[in-house]
Amino acid sequence: MIPLFRSLCSVFLASLFLVFPIGSLHACAMDAQEYYAGRALFFVEGNDLHISGTLNTYSGLEFEEIYAAYPQINRLVLGTIGGSIDDDFTLEFGYRIRELGLATHLTSSSEIYSGGVDVFISGSQRTMEQGAIIGVHAWSEEEGAEAADFAKDDVVHDMYIAHAVDMLGREDFYWFTIDSAPAEGMHNMTAAEIAHFGLLTE
Repeated sequence: MIPLFRSLCSVFLASLFLVFPIGSLHACAMDAQEYYAGRALFFVEGNDLHISGTLNTYSGLEFEEIYAAYPQINRLVLGTIGGSIDDDFTLEFGYRIRELGLATHLTSSSEIYSGGVDVFISGSQRTMEQGAIIGVHAWSEEEGAEAADFAKDDVVHDMYIAHAVDMLGREDFYWFTIDSAPAEGMHNMTAAEIAHFGLLTE
């Protein structure tokens, strides 16, 4: 059963901002994300859908409800995203973003890590302002095994490789992410790395 969620609507200078907190509490990927306590927060501003927090399985359901109510949305603005709880969901969400032709954008204060990066590269157009942070690392399983523990030809890598190829046209970005830092660490990409892997479209 889907947990009950609350919605808060407020009108400010004739602009409607919609906020959807999501229920379950989990530890976040980054200490800086403790404020969000495992929730994904959404609000609509014009044609932009702002997303912050930690993505979980129910984030996709919330997104579909918001998009149905506000079909003018054509860009996702990612705020501070500490990661995701379910990699399968995150990649599926990425494919949905690309299917809808939505752009993704990072502001100068955006900080996206781990699964947040998978969401960002799914945008049909991808832009960022100077000062934004893109952090990558290796994934890990609940049992403790990390990406590097599996041979490169192991099928466990396949869905990640497919996503990188479908979104960026290359699989080397995936290998870069899992080699850049262990699961408990984080590598903040340099401007040169962002350019090299084609994360931005302009």
